[in-house]
Formats: sequence, structure tokens, C-alpha cells
Amino acid sequence: MHKLIRNTKRFIRNEDGIATAWAVGWLILCFALAGLSIDATNAWKTKQILQTTADMAAHAGGLELGNVSNEGIEAAVTASANEYAMLNMGAERYGDVLVDSDIEVGYWNSGTQVFTEMAPTDINPPRAVRVVTRQDGVNSSKVGTFFLRFVGFDAFTVSTESI
Repeated sequence: MHKLIRNTKRFIRNEDGIATAWAVGWLILCFALAGLSIDATNAWKTKQILQTTADMAAHAGGLELGNVSNEGIEAAVTASANEYAMLNMGAERYGDVLVDSDIEVGYWNSGTQVFTEMAPTDINPPRAVRVVTRQDGVNSSKVGTFFLRFVGFDAFTVSTESI
């Protein structure tokens, strides 16, 4: 029994192999920092692409405003906005970043900076289109991570809006 206690004390005081434990700790910290820099940059890049797609889709939908009467305006705007969103961010890679419920036709008040959705009974022609593009994991993929996955963070959810 005395030999077991002596061997245990010697094992506890022995510092051989401490560099491995120290290196593993630093490796985890480096992965976390690399994840913050690389994965956050990728999420920011994806947000910029989503913003460009939202701008293109809102503009394409806005071009339809003067071409169709109020009864068919929402269908024409939705078709045009979806077409341009699909050209910019294909569904095979990104999923459906623009769903029909995220396309609204209405009015923009430049004084108050407020968008108001058109009611079905409105007789005034709409003058604005609001589009929300997103990668949130519902209809589209989330923005996945590579390094942050090692510390337990799997994906970013990103959305943008354009009027």
C-alpha cells in the first residue's frame, strides 16, 4: 500500500507531457479565433449577397408597378421579383431565399420612412415593393460554419430587406 501511495505522489508531481495539455488548450482557442474571423466573414459576405438580391428583386418588382392594374399587380410583382432573386442566388446552392410571403406591394412615405402594405380594397396604384431575403433554415439553408462548429456553433441566420 505504501508503494502505491508513493507512486501516485510521484505521478502527480511529474510534469512530463504537460506540453500536450497546454497545446490542446491553445489549439481550441486558435480554432475559436479562426472561427470568429473566417466564419463571421463568410456570414457577412452572404449578407451582402442577400442584400444585393433583395435590391435586385425589389427593383424588378418595382418595374412591374406601372404595367399592371391593381387586381393583378401582386402576382406580376411576385413573379418578377422571384425570377431575379433566382438568377442572383440559385435555389440549388442557397435554397429559396425569397418566398412569396416576403414580397409586399404598397406605399412608401419618404417623410416618415414607413412602408405601408397595399390593402385589397385600395384604388390608388401602389408605388413601392418591399422584399425580404433570408437564409434562416426554413426555406433556405443557414449560413454554415467551419471552425466555429468545433466550439459548438453550427450556423448563422441572416436576413435583409429592400424597399
